[in-house]
Amino acid sequence: MAELHKKTRVMTADGQKLGEALRIYRNPREEEINPELKLFEFYLYVLNLDLPDDYFIPLDYLAGYDEKTREARLKISMRKVEKELLTRKPQFIAIGQAVEEPLPE
Repeated sequence: MAELHKKTRVMTADGQKLGEALRIYRNPREEEINPELKLFEFYLYVLNLDLPDDYFIPLDYLAGYDEKTREARLKISMRKVEKELLTRKPQFIAIGQAVEEPLPE
């Protein structure tokens, strides 16, 4: 997503603020990628400044970027974010196998 920058506000489909985009993590191990099993190649790390939980959002869940509001919007609701436990750090990140891709300022 070319418009996504560091500190871009990230919103759910139902208008809830998740936080600010900080970086993208990529899983370099292709054999572990399976979207049907919720194992994605790219995750957006979203820092939550209001609550103690940060988020790891699959890039597949991003709907787009709104130039007017300067916000990234997800395809999913806050309820689905909570249901899918997107505060849980994906294993490839937790064990240090992720490739960090910084977002432009």
